[in-house]
Amino acid sequence: MADMMWLRVAAYALLLLSIHGCASYSANIRNVEQQLISQDYQAALITLDKLYAGSDRDAVLYNLNKGMLLRMSGDYSASNAAFETAKQLIDRLEAISLTEQATSLAVNDQVKSYEGAVFEKLLLHFYKILNYLELGKKDEARVEVLQVDQRLKEIKQKQSRDDLPEEAWVRYMAGIVFEDLGEWSDAMIAYRKAYEAYKSYLASYKLSIPYSLKVALLRLADRQGLSDELEQYKQEFGINQWETIAERQHKGELVVVVNSGLAPVKKPNSATVISPSSGQLIRISVPAYVKRPIALSGVNYQVADQQGQLEITEIVDPLAIKALEREMPTIVARAAARQALKYQATKQANQQDSALGLLVNITGALLEQADTRSWTTLPQGIYMARIPLTPGAYNLSLHIVSSYDGRHKTFSFDGLRIRAGENTYQSLHWIPPNVVNLPNTPKEYTRVKATYETR
Repeated sequence: MADMMWLRVAAYALLLLSIHGCASYSANIRNVEQQLISQDYQAALITLDKLYAGSDRDAVLYNLNKGMLLRMSGDYSASNAAFETAKQLIDRLEAISLTEQATSLAVNDQVKSYEGAVFEKLLLHFYKILNYLELGKKDEARVEVLQVDQRLKEIKQKQSRDDLPEEAWVRYMAGIVFEDLGEWSDAMIAYRKAYEAYKSYLASYKLSIPYSLKVALLRLADRQGLSDELEQYKQEFGINQWETIAERQHKGELVVVVNSGLAPVKKPNSATVISPSSGQLIRISVPAYVKRPIALSGVNYQVADQQGQLEITEIVDPLAIKALEREMPTIVARAAARQALKYQATKQANQQDSALGLLVNITGALLEQADTRSWTTLPQGIYMARIPLTPGAYNLSLHIVSSYDGRHKTFSFDGLRIRAGENTYQSLHWIPPNVVNLPNTPKEYTRVKATYETR
């Protein structure tokens, strides 16, 4: 009987190891990232399909990455189709994720379906909005703005804290959409919320309130006759002159967005120890973000006789790291529960056969793998410029100062049409070669390791 049980466990172990013993998500996606550097988006899409198409647990990530690759290639409609699929999958997973938690206790967190961190869900909406705007579908962009507002309400209902710094950029983008449509009250509300969120950014992530947002607040407060609020902003920002909405009514605005680099990547922090109390083999493996090298040191624009610099409006690195920090107690709690289950399984197996106990112990340790999945094709930073122009056709030049080699990279966009009272949108993705050169593992989580060593 013991021999039969031993064979069953051995077979099960070999099956699980064949499934989970492959390279981590962050290692697999590196092939896609290498193709992005050479701007070979079609090859990147093919590689992504080979890696993750048809994987139910990675379906959200697959569609998030697919949507980003398609938008990089300029296929904004197909990009939004992929993003919409990801959004619908996220909605479903949020309803069933508690059920999946039980499964992860038996093996590891990688068996759970990935539903995305808060900042990823919000940036999903942002890129859908930007896709619609670049397609000239401003009403559809407005609908997406309303949907992200609903998602933010749902997020805030689920968490204890009221402030959500992750919303600053999507709120600002919502204000731009409303102002573009002439919906002044909604624009003012969105700008106010972005302003409050950016103040949290400043405290948490050292990201300043964009100058263009300050001017927008002044412009809308002036337009809405909010004299007290206008005076408050003037004193706080130290800005006394700006172009009013009345002065801009015969102009259009060119909104330029540059996505630079790639988001941080998760790496496993792993350690294997022998429990002094039980003599069992214990493996600890938790994820940690590794920042990529800074992609650029500045972006300048030139259009007609106007020159200026794009300002940073979003940095993904601190958002990702903070999100993982908030999740880490839950990750550790699940890992602790798994260790308790594995301890009992090994103990029972040892009572029947010491070799069987050893096999169960080793198998359990090998299966303890950190979940390194994340939306890695997100940019590291998002830069923006809002340029008022008189109606006509313009050529835009973007000059990127690369942090990789210090050289200036110039990108040209010709024949951009500016219409009075409307915005025109243009975006760019810039990924230098050095962003995939990362260390193999981040610093060890010594606190977590010490916690397990005492069990």
